[in-house]
Amino acid sequence: MMPGALPSASLFDGLSECSLPEGWRWRREGPLTLVPPAVLALAPLTLDFTAGRLAHRLLRASEEPLVRALGLRRKDGPRRVVDMTGGLAGDASRMAAAGAEVLLIERHPAVLALVVDGLRRAEAEGFAPWGDRLRMSLGNACEALPEGFDAAYLDPMYPPRKKAALGAQELRVLDALFAASEGGERTEASTPEALLAAARRGAFRRIVMKGPASYAPPPPAPDFVHRGKAVNFYGWLSSANNA
Repeated sequence: MMPGALPSASLFDGLSECSLPEGWRWRREGPLTLVPPAVLALAPLTLDFTAGRLAHRLLRASEEPLVRALGLRRKDGPRRVVDMTGGLAGDASRMAAAGAEVLLIERHPAVLALVVDGLRRAEAEGFAPWGDRLRMSLGNACEALPEGFDAAYLDPMYPPRKKAALGAQELRVLDALFAASEGGERTEASTPEALLAAARRGAFRRIVMKGPASYAPPPPAPDFVHRGKAVNFYGWLSSANNA
């Protein structure tokens, strides 16, 4: 696992040279774009942190449900968070924009390449509400977790929703990419059970897992639940420090 580094670090320059599954390709004219095989009928994927719903949510990050669930607004709440399922950095960037120091861990180099490209372009345009608080690492969070973090955040890869919202489209691309990269099988590292077990082995004051409103989280039962219309945030507190 690479140590955390700022998005501008040269450490990440070669990520887009990673091998892609058959039929997948990069489009490099303009923003880095991941193009799925035509047979999948999925739109090409590019990250833009400066426009649309993502930019709006970044500017109001302190009001986000995940920020409340993590306790980031509390004076005695966590200050350093490890995002074990980094993905497209939507959640990690909002946590950092809300003031937390965040380490994003992502296991697929192509996904991290998109994130790095999107963050760099946003910073070049002067839009970086995450400041210098967002760092990244390539690796499997279930195999090795960093020390010195107050909280862990988990957003497992659930089956994509059928509705054709932008977020769902992005999730469909990621789901198809991982399926093609991993032989059609979800790896153990992506399951809610494995992620929660790994997080519970760490010395975190608080663990928060995002899940569909209809989802029942793996045991043990969470200590609290922040409920939403479509998404819930399930939380487990350390017995040593119920922050």
